[in-house]
Amino acid sequence: ERLVERWGEVQYLLRKPPMQAADITRILGEAAQGQYFINMLESESSRLGMLRGALSRCVLPYDENTSTLDQANVANGPALQSDLDKVDLSEEIRTRMRDGAVCLRGLVRVKIADDNDLDLAAVAVEDVLTFFKLLLAEGGGEQGAYKLLRTL
Repeated sequence: ERLVERWGEVQYLLRKPPMQAADITRILGEAAQGQYFINMLESESSRLGMLRGALSRCVLPYDENTSTLDQANVANGPALQSDLDKVDLSEEIRTRMRDGAVCLRGLVRVKIADDNDLDLAAVAVEDVLTFFKLLLAEGGGEQGAYKLLRTL
């Protein structure tokens, strides 16, 4: 019953629900990348003395003129160079944060324009991770989890 309630919430959050067993692993991977982005955003914004939303806008491969729907479909292109010049981040961290942000936007129905949005995104990613980990445990693996999911 816990799974049924959680699935209702998670299903609403997901942009693309799982259509096959392998999608469960994909979703967990994307959620982990999104969580990495949120965690790094927290630590790096604190280190740099910036708001998380401001730093996220520097890292993302789109700007304030990109619609929220388009943000979810942006390929992993480079961040806007003029914004990147404003922050002291290594190329590796920039790239991993950008990739995590793009995964996050493609995974769940959230925008990440400011700190409040990022708080909601963190909760959404945690909910997705918790649900799919519980589903895997209950289902005894990817195939069993997908069969269980189809009954919810």
